[in-house]
Amino acid sequence: AMRRLFPDRPDAVENAVRLAERLAPPLDPGARHLPRYPKLPPGESALSHLAALTWSGARARWPDGVRGAVADRLVHELETIHELGYDDYFLVCRDLCEEARRRWVG
Repeated sequence: AMRRLFPDRPDAVENAVRLAERLAPPLDPGARHLPRYPKLPPGESALSHLAALTWSGARARWPDGVRGAVADRLVHELETIHELGYDDYFLVCRDLCEEARRRWVG
């Protein structure tokens, strides 16, 4: 694309490539680069904190108790999130949503 844009400037293309090589960190395309949740309560892991928030929210939604298919589904979803390595990611997303609600609603 650069060669098409600058056909008379091969030095510009070479300089752009050199600059890109110096700036671009070597990333492993197969590795995940997800943020770590920075606000874990003392003694808690991302999984335990996510589970506590999830069950607290479920109890608020179903005050008569979280049982049966709902409880089974929550356990399954939390296990899946953990197996995929997304515990921290879900907590970060929760904070973003909470902040957006706070700013929207006031």
